[in-house]
Amino acid sequence: MRWFFVLATFCLFLPFAQAATYYVDSASGDDTHSGVSPAMAWATLKKVDSITFAPGDSLLFKRGGQWSGSLTPHGSGLKGKPITIDAYGKGNLPILKGGEASDSVLTLYNQSYWIIRNLEITNDATSPSVRSGVLIQAINEVSNDIILKGLFVHHVNGISAWGNDKWANAGIRFNVWQDPAKRPAAAFVGTQVDSCTIQEIHAIAILMLSNSSMKNSGVLVSNNRIDRTGADGIVVQGANAPHITGNRCFRIGKIANDFQYIAGIWAMQCESPLIERNEVAYTALQVTDGKIFYGDSQAFDIDNGCTGTPCIQYNYSHNNAGGFLEVMPNSPVEAILVRYNISVNDDHINCGNNTTLHLLRGKIYLYNNVFYDGKGKGIVIYDREDTYYQNNIFRSTGVCQYGSKPQYRNNCFSGHVPVVTDSGKILDDPGFVHPGNDTEGFATCEGYQIGKASPCRGKGIAVISHGVKDFFGNPLLSSSTDIGAHQISRQ
Repeated sequence: MRWFFVLATFCLFLPFAQAATYYVDSASGDDTHSGVSPAMAWATLKKVDSITFAPGDSLLFKRGGQWSGSLTPHGSGLKGKPITIDAYGKGNLPILKGGEASDSVLTLYNQSYWIIRNLEITNDATSPSVRSGVLIQAINEVSNDIILKGLFVHHVNGISAWGNDKWANAGIRFNVWQDPAKRPAAAFVGTQVDSCTIQEIHAIAILMLSNSSMKNSGVLVSNNRIDRTGADGIVVQGANAPHITGNRCFRIGKIANDFQYIAGIWAMQCESPLIERNEVAYTALQVTDGKIFYGDSQAFDIDNGCTGTPCIQYNYSHNNAGGFLEVMPNSPVEAILVRYNISVNDDHINCGNNTTLHLLRGKIYLYNNVFYDGKGKGIVIYDREDTYYQNNIFRSTGVCQYGSKPQYRNNCFSGHVPVVTDSGKILDDPGFVHPGNDTEGFATCEGYQIGKASPCRGKGIAVISHGVKDFFGNPLLSSSTDIGAHQISRQ
Protein backbone atom coordinates (compact mmCIF):
# COMPACT_ATOMS: atom_id res chain seq x y z
CA MET A 1 0.00 0.00 0.00
CA ARG A 2 2.99 2.30 0.54
CA TRP A 3 3.61 2.66 -3.17
CA PHE A 4 -0.04 3.60 -3.73
CA PHE A 5 0.10 6.25 -1.01
CA VAL A 6 3.32 7.70 -2.41
CA LEU A 7 1.88 7.80 -5.93
CA ALA A 8 -1.35 9.45 -4.76
CA THR A 9 0.57 12.04 -2.74
CA PHE A 10 2.83 12.74 -5.73
CA CYS A 11 -0.18 13.23 -8.00
CA LEU A 12 -1.61 15.85 -5.65
CA PHE A 13 1.40 18.02 -6.32
CA LEU A 14 1.51 17.54 -10.07
CA PRO A 15 1.05 20.92 -11.79
CA PHE A 16 -2.24 21.40 -13.56
CA ALA A 17 -2.00 21.48 -17.34
CA GLN A 18 -1.11 24.98 -18.40
CA ALA A 19 -3.25 26.75 -20.96
CA ALA A 20 -1.38 27.38 -24.20
CA THR A 21 -1.35 30.38 -26.51
CA TYR A 22 -0.97 29.69 -30.23
CA TYR A 23 -0.08 32.23 -32.91
CA VAL A 24 -0.98 32.31 -36.61
CA ASP A 25 0.87 34.55 -39.09
CA SER A 26 -0.14 34.38 -42.77
CA ALA A 27 3.03 36.15 -43.97
CA SER A 28 5.84 34.69 -41.84
CA GLY A 29 4.33 31.62 -40.22
CA ASP A 30 5.13 27.99 -40.95
CA ASP A 31 2.89 25.01 -40.20
CA THR A 32 5.91 22.96 -39.12
CA HIS A 33 6.45 25.36 -36.21
CA SER A 34 5.15 24.77 -32.70
CA GLY A 35 2.85 27.81 -32.88
CA VAL A 36 3.53 28.75 -29.24
CA SER A 37 5.22 32.11 -29.90
CA PRO A 38 5.06 34.84 -32.56
CA ALA A 39 8.45 33.70 -33.84
CA MET A 40 7.17 30.12 -34.14
CA ALA A 41 3.71 30.95 -35.53
CA TRP A 42 1.66 28.67 -37.76
CA ALA A 43 0.63 29.88 -41.20
CA THR A 44 -2.66 28.36 -42.36
CA LEU A 45 -6.24 27.70 -41.33
CA LYS A 46 -5.74 24.06 -42.27
CA LYS A 47 -3.14 23.75 -39.52
CA VAL A 48 -5.46 25.37 -36.99
CA ASP A 49 -8.23 22.94 -37.93
CA SER A 50 -5.93 20.00 -37.24
CA ILE A 51 -5.61 20.94 -33.55
CA THR A 52 -8.03 20.20 -30.72
CA PHE A 53 -7.79 23.08 -28.27
CA ALA A 54 -8.02 22.66 -24.51
CA PRO A 55 -9.81 24.76 -21.88
CA GLY A 56 -8.05 28.08 -21.35
CA ASP A 57 -6.16 27.98 -24.66
CA SER A 58 -5.88 31.07 -26.87
CA LEU A 59 -5.56 31.23 -30.63
CA LEU A 60 -4.22 34.56 -31.90
CA PHE A 61 -4.19 35.76 -35.50
CA LYS A 62 -1.70 38.43 -36.50
CA ARG A 63 -3.16 41.83 -37.33
CA GLY A 64 -2.70 42.73 -40.97
CA GLY A 65 -2.79 39.07 -42.00
CA GLN A 66 -5.21 37.49 -44.47
CA TRP A 67 -6.43 33.91 -44.77
CA SER A 68 -8.68 32.38 -47.44
CA GLY A 69 -11.02 29.47 -46.87
CA SER A 70 -12.91 28.37 -43.78
CA LEU A 71 -12.00 27.91 -40.13
CA THR A 72 -13.53 25.13 -38.01
CA PRO A 73 -11.56 25.01 -34.75
CA HIS A 74 -12.02 22.01 -32.45
CA GLY A 75 -12.40 21.58 -28.71
CA SER A 76 -14.43 23.11 -25.89
CA GLY A 77 -13.52 25.21 -22.90
CA LEU A 78 -14.83 25.00 -19.37
CA LYS A 79 -16.68 27.42 -17.13
CA GLY A 80 -14.10 30.05 -16.22
CA LYS A 81 -11.62 28.63 -18.74
CA PRO A 82 -12.92 29.48 -22.21
CA ILE A 83 -11.00 29.00 -25.43
CA THR A 84 -10.29 32.40 -26.96
CA ILE A 85 -9.73 33.50 -30.56
CA ASP A 86 -8.30 37.01 -30.78
CA ALA A 87 -5.84 39.23 -32.65
CA TYR A 88 -2.25 40.15 -31.77
CA GLY A 89 0.21 42.74 -32.98
CA LYS A 90 -0.54 46.14 -34.48
CA GLY A 91 -2.54 47.21 -37.50
CA ASN A 92 -5.78 46.17 -39.13
CA LEU A 93 -7.90 43.29 -37.93
CA PRO A 94 -6.88 39.87 -39.25
CA ILE A 95 -9.10 38.97 -42.21
CA LEU A 96 -10.73 35.60 -42.87
CA LYS A 97 -12.07 35.42 -46.43
CA GLY A 98 -14.52 32.68 -47.33
CA GLY A 99 -14.45 32.94 -51.09
CA GLU A 100 -16.62 31.25 -53.67
CA ALA A 101 -16.80 27.80 -52.07
CA SER A 102 -17.39 28.63 -48.40
CA ASP A 103 -20.81 28.01 -46.82
CA SER A 104 -19.56 29.74 -43.67
CA VAL A 105 -16.18 31.23 -42.87
CA LEU A 106 -15.98 30.40 -39.17
CA THR A 107 -17.94 27.47 -37.74
CA LEU A 108 -18.39 25.95 -34.28
CA TYR A 109 -20.31 22.69 -33.98
CA ASN A 110 -21.63 21.46 -30.60
CA GLN A 111 -18.93 23.29 -28.69
CA SER A 112 -18.99 25.35 -25.51
CA TYR A 113 -17.11 28.16 -23.78
CA TRP A 114 -15.58 30.06 -26.67
CA ILE A 115 -14.78 33.77 -26.91
CA ILE A 116 -14.23 34.96 -30.49
CA ARG A 117 -13.28 38.59 -31.01
CA ASN A 118 -11.41 41.13 -33.14
CA LEU A 119 -11.63 39.38 -36.51
CA GLU A 120 -12.70 40.68 -39.90
CA ILE A 121 -14.80 38.14 -41.77
CA THR A 122 -16.06 38.33 -45.34
CA ASN A 123 -17.76 35.78 -47.58
CA ASP A 124 -18.23 37.44 -50.94
CA ALA A 125 -18.79 35.80 -54.34
CA THR A 126 -19.82 36.67 -57.86
CA SER A 127 -23.34 35.26 -57.39
CA PRO A 128 -25.56 34.79 -54.33
CA SER A 129 -25.82 31.43 -52.60
CA VAL A 130 -26.44 30.12 -49.09
CA ARG A 131 -23.59 31.75 -47.17
CA SER A 132 -22.82 32.92 -43.65
CA GLY A 133 -19.96 34.75 -42.07
CA VAL A 134 -20.09 32.98 -38.69
CA LEU A 135 -22.10 29.80 -38.04
CA ILE A 136 -22.58 28.45 -34.50
CA GLN A 137 -24.47 25.15 -34.34
CA ALA A 138 -26.03 23.23 -31.46
CA ILE A 139 -27.47 19.97 -32.78
CA ASN A 140 -29.12 17.74 -30.15
CA GLU A 141 -26.79 19.23 -27.56
CA VAL A 142 -26.56 22.19 -25.20
CA SER A 143 -23.90 24.76 -26.09
CA ASN A 144 -22.71 27.02 -23.28
CA ASP A 145 -21.23 30.52 -23.28
CA ILE A 146 -20.42 31.34 -26.88
CA ILE A 147 -19.34 35.00 -26.94
CA LEU A 148 -18.76 36.94 -30.15
CA LYS A 149 -17.32 40.40 -29.61
CA GLY A 150 -15.85 43.13 -31.79
CA LEU A 151 -16.18 41.22 -35.08
CA PHE A 152 -16.38 43.03 -38.42
CA VAL A 153 -18.54 40.91 -40.73
CA HIS A 154 -19.24 42.27 -44.18
CA HIS A 155 -19.91 41.44 -47.84
CA VAL A 156 -21.59 38.10 -47.30
CA ASN A 157 -23.30 37.35 -50.60
CA GLY A 158 -26.11 35.22 -49.24
CA ILE A 159 -29.76 34.79 -50.19
CA SER A 160 -32.39 37.27 -49.08
CA ALA A 161 -35.47 36.01 -50.92
CA TRP A 162 -38.37 34.67 -48.87
CA GLY A 163 -38.27 30.88 -48.47
CA ASN A 164 -36.16 28.22 -46.80
CA ASP A 165 -32.87 29.58 -48.11
CA LYS A 166 -33.42 32.90 -46.34
CA TRP A 167 -33.23 31.10 -43.00
CA ALA A 168 -30.13 29.11 -43.97
CA ASN A 169 -27.67 31.99 -44.06
CA ALA A 170 -26.76 35.18 -42.22
CA GLY A 171 -23.91 37.42 -41.31
CA ILE A 172 -23.83 35.75 -37.88
CA ARG A 173 -26.03 32.68 -37.61
CA PHE A 174 -26.91 30.51 -34.61
CA ASN A 175 -28.59 27.24 -35.53
CA VAL A 176 -30.32 25.22 -32.80
CA TRP A 177 -31.64 21.90 -34.04
CA GLN A 178 -33.41 18.92 -32.55
CA ASP A 179 -33.60 16.22 -35.20
CA PRO A 180 -36.80 14.37 -36.15
CA ALA A 181 -35.72 11.31 -34.15
CA LYS A 182 -36.35 13.41 -31.01
CA ARG A 183 -32.91 12.88 -29.61
CA PRO A 184 -31.89 15.22 -26.75
CA ALA A 185 -33.06 18.81 -27.15
CA ALA A 186 -30.52 21.45 -28.07
CA ALA A 187 -30.10 24.99 -26.74
CA PHE A 188 -27.68 27.85 -26.37
CA VAL A 189 -26.99 29.02 -22.84
CA GLY A 190 -25.19 32.30 -22.23
CA THR A 191 -24.84 33.38 -25.86
CA GLN A 192 -23.61 36.92 -26.55
CA VAL A 193 -23.12 38.98 -29.70
CA ASP A 194 -21.65 42.29 -28.62
CA SER A 195 -20.10 45.33 -30.31
CA CYS A 196 -19.91 43.77 -33.76
CA THR A 197 -20.13 45.68 -37.04
CA ILE A 198 -22.16 43.91 -39.73
CA GLN A 199 -22.70 45.52 -43.11
CA GLU A 200 -23.30 44.74 -46.77
CA ILE A 201 -24.97 41.41 -45.96
CA HIS A 202 -27.24 40.01 -48.67
CA ALA A 203 -29.19 38.11 -46.00
CA ILE A 204 -30.15 38.53 -42.33
CA ALA A 205 -27.45 40.22 -40.25
CA ILE A 206 -27.85 38.33 -36.91
CA LEU A 207 -30.05 35.23 -36.80
CA MET A 208 -30.82 32.73 -34.04
CA LEU A 209 -32.99 29.98 -35.47
CA SER A 210 -34.36 27.08 -33.42
CA ASN A 211 -36.72 24.12 -33.73
CA SER A 212 -35.85 22.74 -30.30
CA SER A 213 -38.30 22.01 -27.50
CA MET A 214 -35.77 23.61 -25.12
CA LYS A 215 -35.58 27.40 -24.95
CA ASN A 216 -32.27 29.17 -25.38
CA SER A 217 -31.35 31.21 -22.31
CA GLY A 218 -29.01 34.03 -21.43
CA VAL A 219 -29.18 35.44 -24.97
CA LEU A 220 -27.69 38.95 -25.23
CA VAL A 221 -27.47 40.88 -28.51
CA SER A 222 -25.96 44.24 -27.66
CA ASN A 223 -24.22 47.31 -29.06
CA ASN A 224 -23.94 46.02 -32.62
CA ARG A 225 -24.04 48.28 -35.67
CA ILE A 226 -25.82 46.85 -38.71
CA ASP A 227 -25.98 48.68 -42.01
CA ARG A 228 -27.27 47.65 -45.46
CA THR A 229 -28.69 44.16 -45.46
CA GLY A 230 -30.69 42.11 -47.93
CA ALA A 231 -33.10 40.82 -45.31
CA ASP A 232 -33.80 41.38 -41.60
CA GLY A 233 -31.52 43.05 -39.09
CA ILE A 234 -31.77 40.96 -35.89
CA VAL A 235 -34.00 37.87 -35.52
CA VAL A 236 -34.12 35.78 -32.32
CA GLN A 237 -36.24 32.63 -32.20
CA GLY A 238 -36.89 30.26 -29.31
CA ALA A 239 -35.29 32.10 -26.40
CA ASN A 240 -36.25 32.69 -22.79
CA ALA A 241 -36.04 36.41 -21.92
CA PRO A 242 -33.57 37.42 -24.64
CA HIS A 243 -32.12 40.89 -24.20
CA ILE A 244 -31.67 42.95 -27.39
CA THR A 245 -30.18 46.30 -26.47
CA GLY A 246 -28.03 49.15 -27.72
CA ASN A 247 -28.03 48.05 -31.37
CA ARG A 248 -28.13 50.40 -34.36
CA CYS A 249 -29.82 48.95 -37.44
CA PHE A 250 -29.80 51.06 -40.60
CA ARG A 251 -31.02 50.41 -44.17
CA ILE A 252 -32.38 46.96 -43.44
CA GLY A 253 -33.36 45.26 -46.71
CA LYS A 254 -31.72 47.97 -48.76
CA ILE A 255 -29.42 45.88 -50.95
CA ALA A 256 -31.67 43.02 -52.04
CA ASN A 257 -33.79 42.87 -55.18
CA ASP A 258 -36.16 40.16 -54.02
CA PHE A 259 -37.31 39.95 -50.40
CA GLN A 260 -40.44 39.85 -48.25
CA TYR A 261 -41.58 40.10 -44.64
CA ILE A 262 -38.61 41.79 -43.01
CA ALA A 263 -38.19 44.00 -39.96
CA GLY A 264 -35.33 45.73 -38.21
CA ILE A 265 -35.45 43.76 -34.94
CA TRP A 266 -37.85 40.98 -34.09
CA ALA A 267 -38.48 38.00 -31.86
CA MET A 268 -40.54 34.86 -32.43
CA GLN A 269 -41.41 31.98 -30.10
CA CYS A 270 -39.63 33.84 -27.31
CA GLU A 271 -40.62 34.18 -23.67
CA SER A 272 -40.69 37.83 -22.52
CA PRO A 273 -38.13 39.36 -24.91
CA LEU A 274 -36.73 42.73 -23.83
CA ILE A 275 -35.96 45.10 -26.71
CA GLU A 276 -34.55 48.40 -25.50
CA ARG A 277 -32.25 51.33 -26.33
CA ASN A 278 -31.98 50.38 -30.00
CA GLU A 279 -32.02 52.71 -32.98
CA VAL A 280 -33.67 51.41 -36.17
CA ALA A 281 -33.87 53.58 -39.28
CA TYR A 282 -34.47 53.48 -43.04
CA THR A 283 -35.89 49.94 -43.14
CA ALA A 284 -36.62 49.48 -46.84
CA LEU A 285 -39.83 49.14 -48.76
CA GLN A 286 -39.88 45.53 -49.90
CA VAL A 287 -39.61 44.35 -53.48
CA THR A 288 -40.47 41.04 -55.18
CA ASP A 289 -39.80 40.37 -58.86
CA GLY A 290 -39.07 44.03 -59.34
CA LYS A 291 -42.43 45.11 -57.92
CA ILE A 292 -43.33 46.69 -54.61
CA PHE A 293 -44.43 44.12 -52.01
CA TYR A 294 -46.54 45.67 -49.28
CA GLY A 295 -45.28 43.66 -46.34
CA ASP A 296 -43.87 44.52 -42.93
CA SER A 297 -40.78 46.81 -43.11
CA GLN A 298 -41.36 47.95 -39.53
CA ALA A 299 -38.64 48.79 -37.06
CA PHE A 300 -39.81 46.21 -34.49
CA ASP A 301 -41.85 43.02 -34.55
CA ILE A 302 -43.20 40.71 -31.85
CA ASP A 303 -43.92 37.70 -34.00
CA ASN A 304 -45.81 34.43 -33.73
CA GLY A 305 -45.36 32.18 -30.73
CA CYS A 306 -44.11 34.76 -28.23
CA THR A 307 -45.27 34.31 -24.63
CA GLY A 308 -44.95 36.08 -21.29
CA THR A 309 -44.60 39.87 -21.32
CA PRO A 310 -42.54 41.22 -24.20
CA CYS A 311 -41.30 44.75 -23.57
CA ILE A 312 -40.22 47.35 -26.13
CA GLN A 313 -38.83 50.43 -24.43
CA TYR A 314 -36.45 53.40 -24.81
CA ASN A 315 -35.96 52.85 -28.55
CA TYR A 316 -35.46 55.48 -31.25
CA SER A 317 -37.11 54.66 -34.57
CA HIS A 318 -37.12 56.88 -37.66
CA ASN A 319 -37.76 56.82 -41.39
CA ASN A 320 -38.81 53.16 -41.58
CA ALA A 321 -40.98 52.40 -44.62
CA GLY A 322 -43.41 50.12 -42.76
CA GLY A 323 -43.80 52.02 -39.51
CA PHE A 324 -42.78 51.56 -35.89
CA LEU A 325 -44.20 48.24 -34.70
CA GLU A 326 -45.86 45.04 -35.82
CA VAL A 327 -47.40 42.42 -33.52
CA MET A 328 -48.46 39.14 -35.09
CA PRO A 329 -51.68 37.43 -33.95
CA ASN A 330 -50.50 33.96 -32.98
CA SER A 331 -48.66 35.00 -29.82
CA PRO A 332 -50.23 33.83 -26.54
CA VAL A 333 -48.63 36.64 -24.54
CA GLU A 334 -49.93 37.84 -21.19
CA ALA A 335 -49.39 41.43 -22.32
CA ILE A 336 -47.02 43.49 -24.45
CA LEU A 337 -45.55 46.68 -23.02
CA VAL A 338 -44.53 49.44 -25.43
CA ARG A 339 -43.25 52.39 -23.43
CA TYR A 340 -40.99 55.44 -23.61
CA ASN A 341 -40.10 55.08 -27.29
CA ILE A 342 -39.61 57.88 -29.81
CA SER A 343 -40.77 57.32 -33.40
CA VAL A 344 -39.97 60.08 -35.90
CA ASN A 345 -41.13 60.20 -39.52
CA ASP A 346 -41.86 56.49 -39.73
CA ASP A 347 -44.01 55.73 -42.78
CA HIS A 348 -46.81 53.17 -42.98
CA ILE A 349 -46.42 51.39 -46.32
CA ASN A 350 -47.00 47.75 -45.37
CA CYS A 351 -49.42 44.85 -45.47
CA GLY A 352 -51.34 46.08 -42.42
CA ASN A 353 -53.69 48.29 -44.41
CA ASN A 354 -50.95 50.92 -44.26
CA THR A 355 -50.53 51.33 -40.51
CA THR A 356 -47.79 52.90 -38.44
CA LEU A 357 -48.75 50.51 -35.65
CA HIS A 358 -49.76 47.15 -37.15
CA LEU A 359 -51.15 45.40 -34.07
CA LEU A 360 -52.94 42.16 -34.91
CA ARG A 361 -53.72 41.07 -31.36
CA GLY A 362 -54.84 42.66 -28.12
CA LYS A 363 -53.46 43.16 -24.61
CA ILE A 364 -50.95 45.67 -25.92
CA TYR A 365 -50.24 48.64 -23.70
CA LEU A 366 -48.63 51.64 -25.35
CA TYR A 367 -47.84 54.51 -23.03
CA ASN A 368 -45.56 57.52 -22.78
CA ASN A 369 -44.34 57.18 -26.36
CA VAL A 370 -43.80 59.93 -28.92
CA PHE A 371 -45.05 59.44 -32.48
CA TYR A 372 -43.93 62.40 -34.56
CA ASP A 373 -44.63 62.89 -38.25
CA GLY A 374 -43.22 66.06 -39.77
CA LYS A 375 -43.42 64.96 -43.40
CA GLY A 376 -47.18 64.83 -43.86
CA LYS A 377 -47.37 61.04 -44.00
CA GLY A 378 -49.89 60.81 -41.20
CA ILE A 379 -50.07 58.43 -38.26
CA VAL A 380 -52.27 55.39 -38.87
CA ILE A 381 -53.17 52.95 -36.11
CA TYR A 382 -54.62 49.49 -36.65
CA ASP A 383 -58.23 49.64 -35.48
CA ARG A 384 -58.40 46.86 -32.93
CA GLU A 385 -60.03 46.51 -29.54
CA ASP A 386 -58.09 45.51 -26.42
CA THR A 387 -55.20 47.85 -27.24
CA TYR A 388 -54.50 50.68 -24.85
CA TYR A 389 -52.93 54.06 -25.56
CA GLN A 390 -52.09 56.17 -22.52
CA ASN A 391 -49.93 59.27 -22.08
CA ASN A 392 -48.66 59.22 -25.67
CA ILE A 393 -47.93 62.24 -27.86
CA PHE A 394 -49.16 62.05 -31.47
CA ARG A 395 -47.93 64.94 -33.62
CA SER A 396 -48.51 64.90 -37.37
CA THR A 397 -48.82 67.34 -40.25
CA GLY A 398 -50.62 64.70 -42.33
CA VAL A 399 -53.99 62.98 -42.26
CA CYS A 400 -54.17 60.57 -39.30
CA GLN A 401 -56.38 57.58 -38.52
CA TYR A 402 -56.63 56.50 -34.90
CA GLY A 403 -59.62 54.16 -35.11
CA SER A 404 -62.59 53.74 -32.80
CA LYS A 405 -61.82 50.39 -31.17
CA PRO A 406 -58.61 51.06 -29.17
CA GLN A 407 -58.91 52.61 -25.72
CA TYR A 408 -57.34 56.05 -25.40
CA ARG A 409 -56.64 57.89 -22.15
CA ASN A 410 -54.78 61.14 -21.58
CA ASN A 411 -52.97 61.37 -24.87
CA CYS A 412 -51.85 64.54 -26.64
CA PHE A 413 -53.02 64.90 -30.26
CA SER A 414 -51.48 67.68 -32.32
CA GLY A 415 -51.89 68.58 -35.98
CA HIS A 416 -54.59 66.66 -37.82
CA VAL A 417 -56.91 65.27 -35.16
CA PRO A 418 -59.79 63.01 -36.22
CA VAL A 419 -62.48 62.18 -33.69
CA VAL A 420 -60.93 60.22 -30.82
CA THR A 421 -62.70 59.03 -27.69
CA ASP A 422 -60.30 60.13 -24.96
CA SER A 423 -61.76 61.97 -21.98
CA GLY A 424 -58.35 63.22 -20.84
CA LYS A 425 -56.96 64.18 -24.23
CA ILE A 426 -55.02 67.34 -24.98
CA LEU A 427 -55.52 68.95 -28.37
CA ASP A 428 -52.56 71.28 -28.46
CA ASP A 429 -48.94 71.54 -29.53
CA PRO A 430 -46.97 69.37 -27.07
CA GLY A 431 -44.26 72.01 -26.65
CA PHE A 432 -41.21 70.01 -27.72
CA VAL A 433 -37.97 71.92 -27.18
CA HIS A 434 -36.66 71.37 -30.74
CA PRO A 435 -38.77 68.99 -32.86
CA GLY A 436 -38.47 68.01 -36.50
CA ASN A 437 -35.01 66.45 -36.59
CA ASP A 438 -34.78 62.79 -37.69
CA THR A 439 -31.02 62.32 -37.97
CA GLU A 440 -29.03 59.39 -36.62
CA GLY A 441 -28.03 59.13 -32.98
CA PHE A 442 -29.85 59.29 -29.67
CA ALA A 443 -28.76 62.91 -29.21
CA THR A 444 -31.43 63.77 -31.79
CA CYS A 445 -34.09 62.68 -29.33
CA GLU A 446 -33.30 65.57 -26.99
CA GLY A 447 -35.38 67.72 -29.32
CA TYR A 448 -38.45 65.70 -28.29
CA GLN A 449 -38.22 66.63 -24.64
CA ILE A 450 -41.09 68.80 -23.47
CA GLY A 451 -40.50 72.30 -22.13
CA LYS A 452 -41.59 73.50 -18.71
CA ALA A 453 -44.56 75.31 -20.27
CA SER A 454 -45.76 72.22 -22.15
CA PRO A 455 -49.48 71.45 -21.80
CA CYS A 456 -48.44 67.80 -21.39
CA ARG A 457 -46.78 68.47 -18.06
CA GLY A 458 -48.54 66.76 -15.18
CA LYS A 459 -51.51 65.73 -17.35
CA GLY A 460 -50.78 62.02 -17.65
CA ILE A 461 -52.52 59.16 -15.92
CA ALA A 462 -50.92 56.60 -13.59
CA VAL A 463 -49.98 53.41 -15.43
CA ILE A 464 -49.42 49.93 -14.01
CA SER A 465 -45.93 48.53 -14.77
CA HIS A 466 -44.71 51.97 -15.80
CA GLY A 467 -41.02 51.17 -15.27
CA VAL A 468 -38.45 53.11 -13.27
CA LYS A 469 -37.20 55.82 -15.68
CA ASP A 470 -38.17 57.75 -18.76
CA PHE A 471 -36.50 57.74 -22.18
CA PHE A 472 -33.83 60.18 -20.98
CA GLY A 473 -33.01 58.37 -17.75
CA ASN A 474 -35.06 60.54 -15.42
CA PRO A 475 -36.58 58.62 -12.49
CA LEU A 476 -40.33 58.13 -12.58
CA LEU A 477 -42.57 59.31 -9.78
CA SER A 478 -45.97 57.71 -9.38
CA SER A 479 -47.41 60.92 -7.91
CA SER A 480 -46.73 63.05 -11.00
CA THR A 481 -46.98 61.90 -14.60
CA ASP A 482 -46.25 63.84 -17.76
CA ILE A 483 -47.48 62.89 -21.21
CA GLY A 484 -44.76 61.71 -23.59
CA ALA A 485 -41.38 60.03 -23.29
CA HIS A 486 -39.89 62.84 -21.19
CA GLN A 487 -40.81 63.24 -17.52
CA ILE A 488 -39.92 66.62 -15.99
CA SER A 489 -42.43 66.91 -13.15
CA ARG A 490 -40.96 66.35 -9.70
CA GLN A 491 -42.24 66.34 -6.14
